[in-house]
Amino acid sequence: MTDQTKTVGTMGFAERLIRHFQKNGFRDVTEGVILHVKSRFGDYEKIRSEFSRASSMGVSVPLAQYFEIRFIECFSETRSEEEIRKHFHSDFEPELRRQFPELFFGKTNYLFDENAVGTKFDIAIRIGQNVDNVAKIVLLNDPDSSFVEYFERQNVTQSEEWETLCSDLKIAVGKLALLQI
Repeated sequence: MTDQTKTVGTMGFAERLIRHFQKNGFRDVTEGVILHVKSRFGDYEKIRSEFSRASSMGVSVPLAQYFEIRFIECFSETRSEEEIRKHFHSDFEPELRRQFPELFFGKTNYLFDENAVGTKFDIAIRIGQNVDNVAKIVLLNDPDSSFVEYFERQNVTQSEEWETLCSDLKIAVGKLALLQI
C-alpha cells in the first residue's frame, strides 16, 4: 500500500476487490465503492416503467424514491473517502442510474457506462443475488480512461470489443466467489 492509498472500512474487501479486477485484466481500475442497496417498494416492472418515463422526459431517474443506498466501504489509490463521498452523486452517472433496476433485479450482473472518464464510475456490478430486496452493488472506476479507451489499449477491433470486454468481465465477476467477504 502506497502513502497515497486510501482504504476505508474494517474488512478491506474493497481493496481486495480492486486488486482482483486488476489481476483479471482491468489493470487500471483503481477505485471501488461497495454499496448496500435495498428496494423501498415496487417490483421490477413498476420501477423500470418509472425510470423509462423519467428518461423519456429528460429528467433524473427516481433512484432515491425506489432504492435506499448506503455506502459500506471504498478503496481508492488516488482519492480519500471524504472526496469519494463528496462527489458520489455526480460520479454515479445518469447512464448507470438509468439501468439500475436491471442490475438490482437480476436482469444483468453488471452495467457499463462506456463514456465515463475521470472520477465517474465506469461499471456497476451486483455481488450475488438480491435477497429479501437487498443487494450488494460495487461501483468501479478507471480514472484515466473509459471502456472505449480500454478496448483501444487492448487492440480490440470494433466487432470484437463488447464480446471481449464482456468475456473478461464475466470471468472476473465469476471469480468473485473465491474472495472471502
